[in-house]
Parts: sequence; structure tokens; C-alpha cells
Amino acid sequence: MCHVLNTDDNDNIRFPKEQSERSLWLKACMFTEEDFKPYRKLCSLHFDKDCFKTGNILKPNSVPTKFRRRSKEFFESMSSSMMPELLTHQISEQTASTSNSQMETSEINDTLNRTPKKYFVDNVTTPDFATLRKVNNNFTKAKYQIIQQRKKIKYLNLKKPLMLQGHERAITQIKYNREGDLLFSSAKDVTPNVWYSLNGERLGTYIGHTGAVWCIDVDWKTTKFLSGAADNTLRLWDVATGVEIGNISSNSAVRTCSFSYSADLASYSTDQAMKQDCEIFIVDARDDESFKSSAPILRMAVPDSKVTSLIWGTLDHTIITGHENGAITQWDLRTGKSIETVKDHQGSINDMQKNRQGTMFVTASKDKTSKLFDVDDLSVHKVYVTERPVNSASLSPIYDHVVLGGGQDAMDVTTTAAQAGKFDARFFHIIFEEEFARVKGHFGPINSLAFHPDGESFSTGGEDGFIRVQSFDPSYKEFRFDY
Repeated sequence: MCHVLNTDDNDNIRFPKEQSERSLWLKACMFTEEDFKPYRKLCSLHFDKDCFKTGNILKPNSVPTKFRRRSKEFFESMSSSMMPELLTHQISEQTASTSNSQMETSEINDTLNRTPKKYFVDNVTTPDFATLRKVNNNFTKAKYQIIQQRKKIKYLNLKKPLMLQGHERAITQIKYNREGDLLFSSAKDVTPNVWYSLNGERLGTYIGHTGAVWCIDVDWKTTKFLSGAADNTLRLWDVATGVEIGNISSNSAVRTCSFSYSADLASYSTDQAMKQDCEIFIVDARDDESFKSSAPILRMAVPDSKVTSLIWGTLDHTIITGHENGAITQWDLRTGKSIETVKDHQGSINDMQKNRQGTMFVTASKDKTSKLFDVDDLSVHKVYVTERPVNSASLSPIYDHVVLGGGQDAMDVTTTAAQAGKFDARFFHIIFEEEFARVKGHFGPINSLAFHPDGESFSTGGEDGFIRVQSFDPSYKEFRFDY
């Protein structure tokens, strides 16, 4: 801080430690010893150019002489006995005539009112109040605030969860119906289950598959249930009775399936295996006969990379697919061709879920990130970074929160402790992209996540075969992000 101008400058110079020399500086500044503070400095504007050796280093016995309120009488009143010979010569030269003093005063005024210097930060020109040093200081300050926010990350002490035990192997997907009173689940065993979400009671099972069930979905009226499995079949079920309504065979395992918003159509994709290309199919799901007997309405080949997740786009005119190579593709169902493809992920996309309004969707990828995309143009809005693969992500219907779940690869689970594997559900703020809470529970990676439609609870399904239904307590609902 400049002792005279009270400005902060990178070229500030400290006062001398020797008292006699410091008193000369203070007298030149028209201050007393009582006004002096150790942290005070003078900026380089108060020194002549001849006072500097190189850069910001002063010559011995240099004294500041450039001050707006300095007068000729001040220099004439200074005793030559107080200054070395060099200093006397320097001041006498500067005060030789009134004209010189007037010229100097005008020079000082021009210097103080100078146009700010320009610096280059990368390719951006900035004024000198945003120099590299100050940019670094501001960045450090912002980083410190982020670290302080991360220290506030806490493990939520939620109510005791409902533990749903009905599967013999790892959970592959869980999904609520529209009202949220039922929770559907599938696993690497052969029987999808349906549960009461309120008390965790198992309502029933859907028996018929002979391979691991990879994907499930339920229509908006909760009358039909769809499941795809490694037995190369897509099956349609009656939710209430558990009776199989339809069965479609494929050339390879069914990896994804989904009802359209109206539930008039259903889409599913098959794996790239057994010399078969990955394919996307659109089928009529309005009645039982059309589902069982008719050929697909649309069939699209995907030769590049297999589809690992699938959702419907706006007004059921498009579908959006996530791929094993990290690409996301939007397909036009009227032409059967891809409209746009983006590759913002570097790893396989394990899950995609839309928000309540259907305008955005969140992805979960093996590249340890989750991203928020626009449904219409596939532009990235936000990025949520973790230090582990993300298997599933879900958006809260009532708060600006997103919950991420994942962990290490399933093959490494038995050799790692639960804490080291990082199997917590992690909550991020959608806008600020900062983590603020975690929930423990599973002793294996989380494979699937889903928020309850009312936003008051969420469910997780893990590699350990358990489904945990967690209800939020008041501390979660009252949380406000600091900004």
C-alpha cells in the first residue's frame, strides 16, 4: 500500500530500516515518525528515473522527490547536514529554478493521470488492475473459497433406510412409476421385482426370463412393464397380474429399453455380439397383438459402437442414445437417421436420466464425470467431476441437486475396503457443480440411482444386490448453498 497515494501497486518500495534515512523519506512525504507503519510503502512514481539501478532496485541514498503537495520551500528548508553529499546534489539540481519545478509538477500530473498499461493474459488484453499477479491472487482466493465449501461436505445422517432384499445378484436398474408408490428393479438374476416404495414390501416378481435382466421401464399409467435381458428377448408384462403379454426375440442381448412418453411406442437396442451389429428398434406397444406379431416400425443399425443407454426426446419425435465410446447421438424417428452426434465423454456412458420437465438430461460415464445436456441440441451445460467411475446419476425433481453413484470396477470390489472403494452416493449442486453431501450404505459400487417423484427420498441399487430407500431429513431440506 503506497503511504502517500493509498494505492496498491506491484512496484511498491519499502521504507529504509535506518532511522535517519527513513526520517528523510518521511519528511519528503510530509509525514511524521508517528504516522509511519511498518507495512507502508512508496510506489515508484515518487522517484526519479535516475534513482533506479535496474528494474525496481534503488541506488544507495536515493530519496523520493515527486509529490503533488511538495513545494520549493521544502527543499530549501532541508538541512544539507542531514543528507549525504550525493543526496544534496540530487535535490539542488531538481530545485534549481521555478520553471523546472513547474515542469516537474506538470510531469507528475501527467504520470498520475496516465492511461493504464496493457498486459496480455494468454490472448486477452487486460488493464493493469488485472495483471497476472492479481489474476493469480483472485484465482487463489476463489480456490480457497471452494476448498472451504468442500470442507462443509458432510455425511447426511438420514433416517434408517429401507433395505430391499429380493435379488440374488447385482442390481442392474431401478425405476419408480409416475406416482412413486411402486419401485421396479432388475438384476443379473432372471426375475425383475416390484416393491411398495412406502414400506419396502415386495409386491411380486415377473417370471419368464432365462438370462440377466439388463433394462426395465414402466409406462405412465403403470399398466405395462417392459424388460430386456441377456436371453435375447424383450418382454412386455401386465403390471398388476405379472402375466407376460408379449415377447420379442432378437439376435443378441437386449441392452436398453424404454417406453415413449405416450407409451404408444417402445424402443430397445441390442448388443454388438455374436457377429451381430448393434441395432435400435421402434415397436408398437398400444395393444398386445401388435407387440407380439407385427414387425418393428423402425430399425436402425449402429455399426460404430454399441448403445449402452437410451431415452426418448421431445414429443416422441427423437430418441437419444449413449454409446460405449462416449458418444451421444440424437436420432430422427421420421427419417430413421442420426441428426447430431457429440462426444463430450471419454468413457462408456452408463446411464442417462431426464429431469422432471424433460428439457435436460444427466449422463453418468466411466470417465469419472457426469454432465448435464440439453435435450434438443445436446449442448453441455454443467460438468460434475469425481475421482471414480460414475455408474448412475439422477436429478432431483424439487431441488437444484443431482446425485451420483458409482465406485470402482466390480471385479476389484472383493480386494478393497468399502471406504477405499468410495461407494457413497454423492450430492452435487446443479448450478455450482460443487459437492455438498454424501450418503453411506452400500459395500459395493452403486449401479443405479433414482429420485422419488416427490423429491422426498431416493433409492440406490448396488453390486451387493441390495436396494436402499433413503428418506431425507430436515437437515437436507433446509440446506442452502453458500454463494
